[in-house]
Amino acid sequence: MGGVTGTEMPDYHDWQILLGRLDWMRDDHAIARMSWETGAVVMVGALAWGGYVVWRQGRDPIRGRPDPN
Repeated sequence: MGGVTGTEMPDYHDWQILLGRLDWMRDDHAIARMSWETGAVVMVGALAWGGYVVWRQGRDPIRGRPDPN
């Protein structure tokens, strides 16, 4: 957010600090890929759920009303 990548100023970038303290800097690309993939799965799941809800509303638009028969 500040326009600095962390190499210009030591201990500036939050992720550099967090991963450095946890000694996970060597796994930074794997963590980034896992975060990206998790976000992609969540977004696809949200779109699928939204589509399902819209489909259900189209089939039963007056849900909750008692059946007149």
